[in-house]
Parts: sequence; C-alpha cells; structure tokens
Amino acid sequence: MAYQLCKWLFTVLALTVSAKVVAAGQCQGFKFEQVTSLSLQDFGRLTQQKVVAGEPGSVVFTPFDEEDYPRKDQFRALGFVFARVGDLGETPIGGYIWISRDAKYRDYKVVKKTDSVSVTFRLEGAQHCAASQLDFELKQMGRVYVNGAAVGTIK
Repeated sequence: MAYQLCKWLFTVLALTVSAKVVAAGQCQGFKFEQVTSLSLQDFGRLTQQKVVAGEPGSVVFTPFDEEDYPRKDQFRALGFVFARVGDLGETPIGGYIWISRDAKYRDYKVVKKTDSVSVTFRLEGAQHCAASQLDFELKQMGRVYVNGAAVGTIK
C-alpha cells in the first residue's frame, strides 16, 4: 500500500514539474500589429530609419528609442516597419513590431531577391520557439506578407 502511495505521489509530482517546465518554455516572441497611422507621441520615439530597397519597392524599419518605447500588455514595441512601392499617392502597408517584454532582441537580417525584399527580426536564444522570428516581406505587385501570410497589397 505504501509503495502504491509513493508511486502515485511521484507521478503527481513529476506531472506537476513537467507542466511548469512546458509553461516556462513557451515564448510569445514577436507580434505584428498592422496600423494605418502613427501617433505623434510614438513618432517622436522613433530613431534612425533603415531602408532596404529592391525591385518591388522598399521596406523601411525604424526602431523605437531603447529607453522610451510604446508598451501594450506583456509587449514592448521594437519598432515600426512599412513597405512602399514608390508610386505617388500610394498607401503603404505597415505596423508595429511588438516583442514580449522579457525577450532579448538579437538582430535583424535583410534579404533582397529579384522578386522580393524582406526583413527578418530575430530573438536571442529562442531557436525552438515558433515566434522567435518575424518576417516582413514585400513582393511583386505590392503584396506584403508577415511570416508568409498576406496582410495586404499596396495601392
């Protein structure tokens, strides 16, 4: 009887520890929030633009100041990113790049191909998390994608 009770307690303890490890191992990483405008307060928090130009147009990433950035729930804004094709009167497509507050931002990578321009944002040491990177890509005909999902077409 005592053996069965010890075995049951060990199983419950093991399941409890396993559940905590899984929960701690989950990461929220990046989120993209598409917007059509930027507040004056947030505009004042932006730093130097980084422009990536290619055949289909340009992707512009502007990070927020490291000490003064927008916050929302468990996230902080890393920067603002948008795509444009360069036509007069066009409406670019863009938005906020949000990062979970406890995540460590590593860097971004630029990829220019003949038919697309993209920027990939990456987290430090989160290789196994699905949200450990975010791809913002402009393709031919002004089509914009975030992590492979279409978010709109520049008109």
